[in-house]
Amino acid sequence: MKITKLKSIIGILFTFLIAANIFTFVMSMNQSQGIQDFETKTHQLKLENSDLEESMYSVNSLQYAASHAAELSFTAKAKPYYLHTLGVAKRN
Repeated sequence: MKITKLKSIIGILFTFLIAANIFTFVMSMNQSQGIQDFETKTHQLKLENSDLEESMYSVNSLQYAASHAAELSFTAKAKPYYLHTLGVAKRN
């Protein structure tokens, strides 16, 4: 009587452990799929970030400023304005 009761308890315990093992395996597979999704998103964000950095560097470059200055017909150097008379700078 005791041996059959012990065998049934061990059988139930093993069944529970097998079910817990299967549940853990399935949950780890779901977690691994989530990690894979995050890695692909991270890779896409890195590529987008590098593209944005390149465009930012091109916008901040002197070549970009020179091309826009030419489009707006700015002169290369501004002519200085000198005050030849002191009366302009000094009040009498």
